Amino acid sequence: MQVTPKQAERLVEYSIQTRRSLLLVGPPGIGKSEIIEAVTRRLNVKLVYCHAAIHEPTDFRGLGVVVPGNPPSAEWIPFGTLKQLCEATEPTVAFFDDLGQAPEAVQAALMQLLQARRIGEHQISDQVTFLAATNRRRDRAGVHGIITAIQSRFRTIVELVPDVDDWCQWAIREGLPPTGVAFVRMRPNYLTDCAKPDFKPSAEIQNDPRPRTVAEALRHELECEKLSLGDDILLPLMAGAAGDAFAIEYMAFRKLAKSLPDPVAILMAPDTAPTPDMTKPEGPGLAYAVALALGRIINEASMANALRYLTRLGQAEYEAVCLKAAIARDSSLASAPTFLTWAADNADLIL
Repeated sequence: MQVTPKQAERLVEYSIQTRRSLLLVGPPGIGKSEIIEAVTRRLNVKLVYCHAAIHEPTDFRGLGVVVPGNPPSAEWIPFGTLKQLCEATEPTVAFFDDLGQAPEAVQAALMQLLQARRIGEHQISDQVTFLAATNRRRDRAGVHGIITAIQSRFRTIVELVPDVDDWCQWAIREGLPPTGVAFVRMRPNYLTDCAKPDFKPSAEIQNDPRPRTVAEALRHELECEKLSLGDDILLPLMAGAAGDAFAIEYMAFRKLAKSLPDPVAILMAPDTAPTPDMTKPEGPGLAYAVALALGRIINEASMANALRYLTRLGQAEYEAVCLKAAIARDSSLASAPTFLTWAADNADLIL
């Protein structure tokens, strides 16, 4: 079953609340680890992170010691991470990342934890929830597979796939450049191709476009602007983050976007400020960029002027983009009279 990032967040939350184990599967760079980390922060749950591929079987099975007696016996003693999981007194997530890269011996050692929730005579605390993530074998990420016996120990296994709407909402909250968010909206393949069955990751030492790498490319843009660095530096940085094709096409789109009127100028003259040419292929993407840029700066007093300008674009969708971005930045704008009037007429767009 495939799920979007927003669905995955709810599934992780459910797993933590019910103490039921969950395995997220998907290509590198689409946010599996980030989702688990974000949910544990939001729920104020302790996160114990384990990179399964670099552990030894004894890390998950305990240390074998001989107990004197007649005859002598053996006992498995938890240490390190296992000791934390046995002694946990508050809600805790044990997160096994890159599980598919772990050797079979390590995966086998995890079976007792997941099924019996114990190490020898030592019980794993009832406060602990087991979560895991892995890439797929076809992702060229060093995944050997997951043995069937351990797969069956997870209560739920789902495949995370990129979702453009989820990513754009996240990017707006993260403060990524409006032009970049608009470009991704126009060219969603740069986010979604990595999850397709026929996608072939690069065999060379270079990054492919995917949700994480595209976000890093756009962060380079923010940093270059902060440091007053030119496009001659930004282009190789973006290409190194998300691939040549993404960088070259985005830089061309960005150049077009710079020809658009400044958002402040739009608010000062909403009826006469130039609008993107909607008959051209890049028109809708540029309109989306303008709407986001306006959403970054409007307040209660200027909201009406923003809507007057965006109405000229001919689609209420751009008005919704602007208002959603504005409310994400300042939730008090949701009670502004201008917004309430607009929402009453466009409830299907703002929900």
